[in-house]
Order: sequence, then C-alpha cells, then structure tokens
Amino acid sequence: CNLSGVLGFSQKEGDPTLSDWLKEPVPAPIYIRYDGLEYIPASKALRNMEAELLNKRSRETILARKLEQVKGEYDYVVIDCAPGDSVLNDNALSASDAVIIPTECSGFSLQGMQNREYVVDDSQGETILQQRVLSITEQIEVAFQKNHLQHAESIITPSKLMAMGGEEAMKPMTPEAFDQELSHETEPVSIEEERLNMIRQEMQDAANAEPIIYRALEEYDMDSTAANLAAMQALVKRAGEVWKNLGKTHRNMDGSLVDVENPDIKAMLEEVMEDYGEACKTPEEMAEAQERLADLAEHAMDSVMTSEDSNVIDLRSMHLLQKQMNICSTMSEEETYHLPIMVADEYGNMTLKIVRGKEDKGLVALVLDTDRLGKVSANLKADQDGVKGTFSAERRSTQELLSEHASVLSDAIAEESGVEPGLTFTWNEEQDYSQIYFEKGEEDDPRSYAKTEAGKVQTTRLYSIARGIIQAVSRLGQDEGFINP
Repeated sequence: CNLSGVLGFSQKEGDPTLSDWLKEPVPAPIYIRYDGLEYIPASKALRNMEAELLNKRSRETILARKLEQVKGEYDYVVIDCAPGDSVLNDNALSASDAVIIPTECSGFSLQGMQNREYVVDDSQGETILQQRVLSITEQIEVAFQKNHLQHAESIITPSKLMAMGGEEAMKPMTPEAFDQELSHETEPVSIEEERLNMIRQEMQDAANAEPIIYRALEEYDMDSTAANLAAMQALVKRAGEVWKNLGKTHRNMDGSLVDVENPDIKAMLEEVMEDYGEACKTPEEMAEAQERLADLAEHAMDSVMTSEDSNVIDLRSMHLLQKQMNICSTMSEEETYHLPIMVADEYGNMTLKIVRGKEDKGLVALVLDTDRLGKVSANLKADQDGVKGTFSAERRSTQELLSEHASVLSDAIAEESGVEPGLTFTWNEEQDYSQIYFEKGEEDDPRSYAKTEAGKVQTTRLYSIARGIIQAVSRLGQDEGFINP
C-alpha cells in the first residue's frame, strides 16, 4: 500500500479499498488524485486476502473479472504488485497485457534476473514460471553492502562528499551506490584526519550493522540505506545516547566548536518530557508527542550551523540524529515510542511498546537505557487477573536498587491504572534488549482494532499502565535516595 500513500490516500474508518472490492459485489472504490489520474487504493487488510482467496473458485481471475467493469473507461490500467509469488500477483498477471519487472541496479540483483523468463498463458488464465528466480539470502546481501560501506569509509573526504552533492545527495543512496559515487570523485587536496572522525564513525556503524538491524528496518517498512542502517544501529544498541546529543558540544568539520546546550533547548526538552506524561493516553497523542521531539531535534540541529558555507556541517548532528528522529516517528505509528528520561541529571532513553491482545488483555513492554542504571527491560501483562510484571536489569546493583524502591513503581502504576500491580525484579546480563522491536500482539490489524469500542477500552487500560511507568521513572530520577543510595 506504499503507492496509495504516495498518491495521498490516508484511510479513514469506513473508506473502501481494493480488498473490499475483491471480496464483495460492490462498486469499484475509485479515488481521484487529479484530472487524468484515478486509483483504487490498497490497505493493510490486503495482507489477509491471500488466505481468503485460496478457497475461491477461479481465484486467479477474480481481479480480471472485476476490471472488466471499469477498464473501458481508461486508456491504461497499471497494477502495482508486491515482490514475490502469491495469489494476488497471479491475479495481476492474469489481468495484464504486459508485465514490467523492476529490479535494483546492483550486481547481484541483475545477475539474479539473467536467464529468467516468465510467460502469461492467456488461454488458461494462469501464470507459468518457466524457471524459478533464486533470491539472494540475507547473509549475502548484508556482506555485499558491508564491503561497500567499509570501502566508502576508507576513501571518504569532505571534498569528495561535497563534490557528489553533499549530505542531501547521500541520504537516499544504498551503500553500493554511495561507494561507487565516491569512487568517481578525485581528491584535490589533503584533509586532516580528525575532520573525518565523525563521518568515519557513522560509516563504521553502518558497516557493522548486524542482521537484526536489517530485520528491524524491514519490520517497520524502512529502506536499508546507509543512513538508516547507522541510525537504527545506534538506536537499537545505544539508545541511551540519543537524547544526550541534544545537550552536548559538537565539533564541526572545520574544527570549530558549537555548544548546543543552551537554555532554550534544555527548556524545550524538559517541556516535551512533561508532555509525554500527559500524552500517554492514546496512540494519536503519543505520535504527536514524538513529532514534537523531531521538531526539537530540528531546532537543535539548526543551532550547530555556524556558517552558510555548505562544507561546514556536523554530520553526526545533521544526519544521524535527524535520521533517528525520522525512525522514531515511523515507529510511533506502530505504537513503539522512544522517550527522553532524566536520571541523576543525565538524559537517557525509554523505549516503550504497546502490544495488544484480545479484548482488554495486552502487554506493555519497555527498555530503559541510562548511565546510572544501565539497561533495564520490563514486561507488564494485563489480563482478567490484574497487572503483573517483571523488571530485568543487566546489573545486579540496579536490580537491588529497583527492588528497594518497588513501592514507587507500584504506587505510580496503581495511581494511573487503578490496579495494584504484582512486580518482580531479576538480574540478567545476557538479555537481548532489541527484542522489544519485534513483540507481536494477537490482533492482525491493531490500529483498526484500537478504533473499536473494545479497542478503546484496551487503549485506556494499557496506556494508563504505561503512563504509570513514565511517572514512576520520573519520580525515581529525582529521588536522592535512588540516585545516591
């Protein structure tokens, strides 16, 4: 449904889409983008169509029969398909007069398309694949892109970066494209090594991205560009550092220092932190709070610009932090939030995820990452028996500290949710904290379910628990007995 979004479609409750048209004898849900361009939008409900179509008679020709109703009104009908073999793609092929198969212009992708031939048999209405396309495994693709990133790191200089169009030209490039573009540029003058440290660090982060980073980007429908890889790697592995970057001194590529720890930025960050406590009521309000954080980061990045000369930029601030904010905003649409928190006068991060179960059941998962506490994960489960949760710390000292202050956590959650939680505290230095990004609920379409009456009840319950956790962490961060036991 990406193309539907590009065309400006934003589904509201009751808006019909392609899946409704395929299932029911209803008029075609045609929307007008502008004069001469009309479209039938897709939605996430299309994901469930595969199983539904399997039991239909002549299932490969359902779309072709539907299009007979409207195709006489148009010069061209273009069907946008997802990659892979599926009943939906069989329908698209059966309804088409011609087929275009796009592919990325990289060595492996082009090699995979060689000597492959598809035929659409019009007489039978079936798709015949004469030779199966062999996909490139994730491991090979990761190694391929990693090699390009490592080579790009070894040859990048400010002058080459500016010659190829600067940071804006770099953002959408794959690691392979970025490496090839850099290789075409020549270095007119020698540049001091320290001016490249920040860019090299970013390229190293992207080059060292683990397969789970690629998986996380795929989970939230984001492209595996070098910028996204570096930003997601830092977000998953070093989330506690995200908000520190708003209060640090940065070194520009020309060697000058810029102090962004000014009263305006600190006041704005504190205001946003307070906003989260109030906003933690609905997904929409939390997403708006995440957007305000992105605006704050933009304001901070403006503060580090000390020259109109385009080669005086702080890539870490302008690129990594900006990409992280974009990633956070995208994740908020799936009820995964990144919140700034303050513990012992140091900024840290709270990753919070709402996982919806059936009816009023669900899970509130979180990961805290601060200098004072290290990393702490928690899963608080809500069901008919109440609220139960386990906090797991990577440090034994943190586990003991949280156990001593358990009443602060329990009281805050009880105040917000109206239920006294049962909490336990453990210590596990081997825990994988990245798993929070892949928690799955029982609802196939949680955003649609959240709009139902039952979903609204569930939202109130789960977000009140989350709000209690936010309040508890805020209180503990200011408790002298907790900060200096």
